[in-house]
Amino acid sequence: MSTPHSKFQAAWQPLRFDAICSKRSEGYLPVRGGSQPYIGLEHIQQGVPALESVGTESDVSSGKSKFEPKDVLFGKLRPYLRKAVIPGFAGVCSTDILVFTAREDIVPEYLLYLCHSDQFIKHAKATTSGVQHPRTSWASLAEFQWNIPDKDEQRQIARVLATAQRAIEHQQAIIATTRELKRSLMRKLFTEGLRGEPQQQKEIGLMPESWDVVPLGKYAKIGNGSTPKRTKNEYWEDGHLPWLTSGKIHESIICNADQFVTVLAAKECHLPTVSAGSVLVAITGQGKTLGNAALVTFDTHISQHLAYITIVGDELYSPFIFRYLQSRYEYLRSIGRAGGSTKAALTCGFLKSMSVPKPDPTEQKEIAEAFDVLDEKLALAWRKHSQYSDIFRTLLHQLMTAQARVHELNLDSLGLPALD
Repeated sequence: MSTPHSKFQAAWQPLRFDAICSKRSEGYLPVRGGSQPYIGLEHIQQGVPALESVGTESDVSSGKSKFEPKDVLFGKLRPYLRKAVIPGFAGVCSTDILVFTAREDIVPEYLLYLCHSDQFIKHAKATTSGVQHPRTSWASLAEFQWNIPDKDEQRQIARVLATAQRAIEHQQAIIATTRELKRSLMRKLFTEGLRGEPQQQKEIGLMPESWDVVPLGKYAKIGNGSTPKRTKNEYWEDGHLPWLTSGKIHESIICNADQFVTVLAAKECHLPTVSAGSVLVAITGQGKTLGNAALVTFDTHISQHLAYITIVGDELYSPFIFRYLQSRYEYLRSIGRAGGSTKAALTCGFLKSMSVPKPDPTEQKEIAEAFDVLDEKLALAWRKHSQYSDIFRTLLHQLMTAQARVHELNLDSLGLPALD
């Protein structure tokens, strides 16, 4: 395999970034009630050149910058997040976004992928200033140098990378659709049940009249974990006991651990052993973590940011409680945020007192099993999403550095469709 500066790339034209594109510099004064599309950093996907959503200029009163359909928008705040996109329409954007316009001999889509390349991001990271809110600048980025292929090869490279990007977006669409189906199924089953019986308004909402409402702590052992000191090697080195952080909660069904502690850590730090089949709840966490629930399939230990719910007896079915808590995600988050602390959190005391529905055990099991097919579909989509993301990053690196050429690629072998 050739080096990043292969004979092919060496034959490409070396250019500074300010010879590859220009920065659109004109500002934009806010218009009261303006209706132009608005893009902030929150609207751009991380790591992939795509938009998650779009706002309206009236949503934000601060200064903005103009952009045109073929401009490249690049997030100068925390550039390591790799937020860059071509919007495909005109509008205004946050001043935390730099607007690049490709020069005449540069394909805009190629410029976009260049802004996602490891080399460009490395340069951008090295030129940031500020500790809490590190930003790069046009003056710094203008000095970046890269070898540019001719316009025809730029188009070919961009087409291949766009094909990989569409494969990622297709899996994202499947994930979004399946999640919505799951939410709809939750709303239906936890209000109507499976028996077609009359409904009754109870303290936690509308549900079949035969269902009881009980405090969760009456039928479960509930507690939280602990984190052994990282500075004590004897707690971590050669550890073999599974230990989970709140980051694992997003897996929904947790089948393995990424971190392990020693027997000494479990003993001296009084780590509770959480048995297989228990439900875990993120009682603190950043972003979307707080309030999430998961089912663990093996005996484990957990961090202080997780609570465990171990069902005692056979009146409640653990997978049913897991699904019910998933359906109450927004409610749990609202409780956590309402605690009065500057750091949102749930408590084990709240979980013990939380009211949950109690159908007969057979219906609990049938309701829980109704979600299994959707979970399998979600797991498959996430695996494919991860696979295509890896392919995209590999192709991005190899094509930009001429380690691979478009005519040498077999897209079919990568699981990607043929080029248009």
